[in-house]
Amino acid sequence: MHRLSYLTAVLVFFFVSCGGGDQAKENQQRQEEIKAEVQNEVEQGLDEGEEEEFDFVMPSALQITSIFSRQGAEFNKQYTNELSNVNNYLTKESKLLNLGVYTSDLCYCVLNNQSQLSIEYLKAVKKISEDVGMASIFSSGPIFERFENNIGNRDSIIYIMADLQEQTDLYIKRSDQEHLTMMIFAGAWVEGMYIGLQNTENLKQGNDIVPRIVEQMTLLANLIMGLELQPAQTEKVQKYQEMYLDLRAFFENIEGVNLETFEYDLSKITDEDLMKIKDKVSEIRNSIVSVNS
Repeated sequence: MHRLSYLTAVLVFFFVSCGGGDQAKENQQRQEEIKAEVQNEVEQGLDEGEEEEFDFVMPSALQITSIFSRQGAEFNKQYTNELSNVNNYLTKESKLLNLGVYTSDLCYCVLNNQSQLSIEYLKAVKKISEDVGMASIFSSGPIFERFENNIGNRDSIIYIMADLQEQTDLYIKRSDQEHLTMMIFAGAWVEGMYIGLQNTENLKQGNDIVPRIVEQMTLLANLIMGLELQPAQTEKVQKYQEMYLDLRAFFENIEGVNLETFEYDLSKITDEDLMKIKDKVSEIRNSIVSVNS
């Protein structure tokens, strides 16, 4: 089965968000292909004898933050996880989830040209990566020097971040710890959604951001599958698995949504439904970033 790496997803989704004209049409076509791959993975599940493999598309923090970034909403640091929290996560599960959270916050800062904050959130990503035994991903090259030298060039920073993600992918593959990826991106996905959903003025019928929110919700099945396949089913992992399941159950029961065919009728998704999604996403996110969780 073909595996779409996270690095590929990041680059594809970023240019889908930022492209225009004929390029935008080509990117939209590729996005539809990716959605088809996601649907195929969900329908087929894991092949027999491959119970431990994590071979499916993962949600992209950069996709979500880039989509919400171009909606004209002003940057708000209050939407990000506090930098001071980075030293307060004690369990490996909390560290991995918040590694994803801080990755989304880094994307949010970069895409909104917050130079100094971007550097601070990169430091947070580095610190928590070291805490979970992934320090080597920062030793492949002068990441910080490249980041600081290019901080005014958003496109260059995007590629530096993609390079960092590639190193993360390589580390996880070589150490045979693919399950870590899904914990990280469970945090990244919910933080990206949380940041975007805070701008409640956009959560109304007819706004072009609504279909983007709905599309992201269709990726929940893979995220939940990744949590189900964690080798250490601790109470914390089970807790978040249940919270994501509750969010997906609410979404799939909205009139006009059919997750079996990956179809949805936006005209039947009410403003109240969108606010409920916002509340449930906020509940998951706030639980993850809480130092007492």
